Amino acid sequence: MPGENGNVVLAGHVDNYLGKGVFFDLEDVALDDEVVLSDSEKTLRYKIVKIESYPYDDGPIEEIYGFTSQKRLQLITCTGWFNPLTKNHEERLVVTAIQQ
Repeated sequence: MPGENGNVVLAGHVDNYLGKGVFFDLEDVALDDEVVLSDSEKTLRYKIVKIESYPYDDGPIEEIYGFTSQKRLQLITCTGWFNPLTKNHEERLVVTAIQQ
């Protein structure tokens, strides 16, 4: 859960046939940018520490989803060339942020 030790993973579309997805602008973030998660009870702030793109079928699964004692947020979306034959983007963008 956000605010606890471990990886919180949020994945969202960059776009679809209707237009922009929730993570359309994710490729525009930079190191040290702030990501804010909030609900009616609390607000959590994270600082971006890593931005990487990986082949869609060959990412560092353990690093993204595995154990960490940090309070870490992983934001994932599609990036790179869209292959109309497979209907898939060739890469995944992974933005890693640490809770402040």
